[in-house]
Amino acid sequence: MKWLAVLMLGCAPVVGVCADSKGVHLYDEGALGLDYNVAPGTKIVSPSYPFAAAGSGDNVCISLAYRVQPDGQARGFAVLNNWTSNTSAARSNDAYLDPYARAAAEAVSHWHFVPKVSTSTGKQDAAVSIATFAFKGAKGGDNIQQIRARCKVDNLAAYEGRLRRMGAMDPDMNKSNYLGNIEREWRENNRFVFDYPLDHFQR
Repeated sequence: MKWLAVLMLGCAPVVGVCADSKGVHLYDEGALGLDYNVAPGTKIVSPSYPFAAAGSGDNVCISLAYRVQPDGQARGFAVLNNWTSNTSAARSNDAYLDPYARAAAEAVSHWHFVPKVSTSTGKQDAAVSIATFAFKGAKGGDNIQQIRARCKVDNLAAYEGRLRRMGAMDPDMNKSNYLGNIEREWRENNRFVFDYPLDHFQR
């Protein structure tokens, strides 16, 4: 259907890199390309409007933080910001954002990167970056750029405290309580915060 549209604009050159003392680097949206290339054979895919929410016709945007692991794989996803044109539905349904968050996380789970410069040890630091996705439904209203602007995060470093509390800044995410911390933050703050590990999307 032509009215179902989505846009991810994360490739503009933006200077915004913050190095953590533990070797985890924060990259503003679009800045990951300063130090990483897209891995050969990898397509930077964007999500389509989620089928499970197609009947709503709502406009939604998602700002999704993700970890680029030392092996270049994107995993460990968390929604840092979101917006919907249908706030009443979102407030009455805790799972309202679920289809959009899943669609965004599933798309990013296919992303794979390689560092532009190899380290002497062959081990690359982890990186945290963010991607903003806009989903335009059938009800009209804002255009895709306006929808995206409603939840775009311009300075990822401003969220460093929250990312650190969730464990996203731990050098080894597999040994941290990253997933559990995201779950707890969602329960305690009643916010739309989700994590969808890569194995959720394996068929």
